[in-house]
This record gives sequence, C-alpha cells and structure tokens, in this order.
Amino acid sequence: MAQTFAAGTYVWLRDDEDMYVPAKVAGTFKQGEKGTVTNMMTKSTYTVTAKESSDMLPMDEQSLEPTDDMVGLKQLDEPALLHNLRLRYEKDEIYTNIGSILVSVNPFKKLNIYSPDVVDSFMKNGSLNNPPHIYGVADRAYKNLIENNQNQSCIVSGESGAGKTEATKLFLQYIAEKSSAGDSKVKLESGAVHEQILEANPL
Repeated sequence: MAQTFAAGTYVWLRDDEDMYVPAKVAGTFKQGEKGTVTNMMTKSTYTVTAKESSDMLPMDEQSLEPTDDMVGLKQLDEPALLHNLRLRYEKDEIYTNIGSILVSVNPFKKLNIYSPDVVDSFMKNGSLNNPPHIYGVADRAYKNLIENNQNQSCIVSGESGAGKTEATKLFLQYIAEKSSAGDSKVKLESGAVHEQILEANPL
C-alpha cells in the first residue's frame, strides 16, 4: 500500500551528490505519484516525478537541526545520520557521538581543536562536560583503567584516508599527557608510563 505524504510533513529526497536531502511536502500526495516539495537546503520548490516520489522516505522534523549525540534522534536511519554529520561538518564540528561510539569526519584542513587549552578542558572537566572529541574517548578509557583497574580496548576503524592514523596519535598523546598529570599515586610512575605509551605507538 502506497504511503501518503501529507502537506507540511518532511521527507528525504534522494540526491546524486548528497545522497539524501530534507524536503517539506507542499501538497498531499501518495508515494509513487507526482508531487510538490520544497528542498530545505536550497529553499527551492519544485515538482518531483513519480519515480522520485517512489524513492522518497519519511523524515522526522527533528533531523532539521544538528545534534552532538545521535542516540537522541527519534529517527536514527541512514538519511538522518548522514544529514546530521553533514550539518555538523559544515560548522567544522567533525566529531559526533552515537552513545559511546565517536564518529569523526576528516576535515582535510587544520582546526584549532587540539590546543593545550582544549586538552586542559578535558583533563579538568572530563568528557561529559565537553563536546564530542577524540580526547573524550581517551579520557573515559583512562578513567576506567585507573578507577576500575580493568584493561581498556578502543577500536579505530574507517576507510583509507579517513584519518585513523591521526586519530590514534591524538588518542595516545592524550593518554600520555593524562598519565603525567594524575594524582600522587599515579605520578610515582608517570614518567615511565608516559614513555611506555609513546614508545608503544607503532605509527
């Protein structure tokens, strides 16, 4: 049974360049029929063909605004995920959480998000009081290691050129910095821990 797209609701349009783009339905029509929509990215209104209409997907209005943790999205599917990452990327916010998972997008340019001030903010306030960041993942791993006395594993994965090597370096550099600034108990061996972490880096 064909789905009806009511006027005023939102849909995902397939796009050759952007995969999916958000659009607002101008007049009620059924999936697989011609209809009029407004592209929310270009603000242009046009008629979609029956073929384009058949490929449209319903969209939750919440997806119009970016969020730093996609677990909070009511509709967590491929279009919503990709669009949220795009919105944040356009604001140079390359890190986004999905619960305990951190998604990063290679900006292919230098960003001022790894400065000593940023490191200090994470060391003092932790990951919960800071935006998504590779330092946040490293901080949580270090705290679990020290407080729970349990080994920690963090997986860095992605396609070639995605930034895996740089992410791993940043992760280990933060752990090394954190180990050198721990409490008195940790500081007894902080120098050795710092060196061991940096020497263990195979990259």
